Amino acid sequence: MLKGARSIRLVNLLGAYQGPYVVLDFDEQEILVGIEIVGEDRDEDEDKRQPER
Repeated sequence: MLKGARSIRLVNLLGAYQGPYVVLDFDEQEILVGIEIVGEDRDEDEDKRQPER
């Protein structure tokens, strides 16, 4: 990671967000330099594992 750079989770910006786990990467000048789409929403993953009734 670049010195002074930081990452922010999308859910921290939006609050009530449902969707993929997304991380925004910013450089030391707060310019967006990357977007990481890590995977599906954790709640959706848990729902898929639940047996249907």
